[in-house]
Amino acid sequence: MNLMILLQKNISKHEKWFEVKTNYCNRKPMVAAKPQAYFIFHEIV
Repeated sequence: MNLMILLQKNISKHEKWFEVKTNYCNRKPMVAAKPQAYFIFHEIV
């Protein structure tokens, strides 16, 4: 649940990026099924 809070903090500053990545995850079920990996990728980018 802490990751969700992290996401809410970053969504304003990476809103466009997050929207694009969300669409990407929706097209890639395996990525969407692994939110931790998604957040690690989010932090790196």
